[in-house]
Amino acid sequence: MSPKIIKNPSYTTSSFKFKDFSELDEADLHFSTPVSHEPFDSDAHLDFEQSISSEVDIQKIVQKARQDADLILRKAREEAAQIEKNAYERGLKEGQKSGELIAQQQMQPVLARYQSAIQNLLSVRNQIENEAQIDLAE
Repeated sequence: MSPKIIKNPSYTTSSFKFKDFSELDEADLHFSTPVSHEPFDSDAHLDFEQSISSEVDIQKIVQKARQDADLILRKAREEAAQIEKNAYERGLKEGQKSGELIAQQQMQPVLARYQSAIQNLLSVRNQIENEAQIDLAE
């Protein structure tokens, strides 16, 4: 987009007149900022060495902030790793416990059948022993 200069035909340079400064009074002089009438003090302004020192201070502050941020990140990562390890161990223990409970529940009927079979075998054994004693006594 090219810039366009729009001229208002009602304003002409011939209609403008400069005031004579000798005609101005105090009311015509308005400044947006107060003007100091004190002599210029060069020591009061920013010294070159002081600006270099402040740049070094800023660099030290930035470097310290980066070191602190790195330390915080490292500690956060270590803490996250520890939390993950603890969660894994806790999950493993809970998994083992629930696995043992499930195994016990599933093995309960099998153990009951084995126990019943053992009782039957003992009963048959006792019966055979009794019959053998009777046969020997005769």
